[in-house]
Amino acid sequence: VFTAYHVVRPVFAAMKRAGGGRIVLVSSKPGLDPASGKGTLAYTLAKAAVANLAAILNAEGAKHGIVTAVVAPSTIDTSQNREAMPDADFTQWVQPESLAAQIAWLCSDEAKDLRQPVMRVFGVG
Repeated sequence: VFTAYHVVRPVFAAMKRAGGGRIVLVSSKPGLDPASGKGTLAYTLAKAAVANLAAILNAEGAKHGIVTAVVAPSTIDTSQNREAMPDADFTQWVQPESLAAQIAWLCSDEAKDLRQPVMRVFGVG
């Protein structure tokens, strides 16, 4: 949450001056569903704070044409995650390309009417 806050703060200010924009923050499944974050207290707490940061930015940004979206993936299929969890079923994980496509869509004209979007990108499982 420290990084998200310090990156978004100057971007948000610039968007206010420009008259609008879109921000996408990345939370996680446990960040939106704390019960799924058992055993990962600090991670779950930080990702929940990122989701709350988006809600706060949306409250302030509404009058300035700024929309902050949240994407909350479950486990992303990366080489690092495969190495850390070699016995997991990788077919259940979110593909990075799929997550990137969701983020791109949130920033597109097709999503221009969305306000306070939260995308739960939980993959197959």
